[in-house]
Amino acid sequence: MNRNILIAGGVIIVVGILAGFWLTQGKKEEKAQVAPTPAPVSVELLAQEEISVTIAPGANRQYTLTIDKIPEGVTSLSYEITYDTKNKGTQGIVGSPVTLKSGQSKYINDKLTFGTCSRNKCVYDEGVTNIQANIRFIFQDGSEKGWKGTLSL
Repeated sequence: MNRNILIAGGVIIVVGILAGFWLTQGKKEEKAQVAPTPAPVSVELLAQEEISVTIAPGANRQYTLTIDKIPEGVTSLSYEITYDTKNKGTQGIVGSPVTLKSGQSKYINDKLTFGTCSRNKCVYDEGVTNIQANIRFIFQDGSEKGWKGTLSL
């Protein structure tokens, strides 16, 4: 009986060693592939005085954004506006890229809302301050320039 126990124990140890070896060989160490972080794209900024950007109250609690003195050769523009509020913290408005007509030097959007609208119901942001605009201009040759500034109502 002792002999059978010793043989069974030896078989279990050998099987355990072989199983461990087999399992460790099947799991080859793979190095994690880390995607390189793209370098931030540096965009030349136009001087503050080169572009005229204003925002003014309009009808029905909407505001009018006017971008004037758009440089020659610009084919499209887009913008991001961030602002602080009393009731919701920092909020933002993103303007989808707009295609400009050849020679167009002024863009007007008279439908900006500081708030959120859904199904014709709007919740307006209160106490809008610290309005920051970031405008992106795309030129005919594919180059891009930006403009950043602070706006007041």
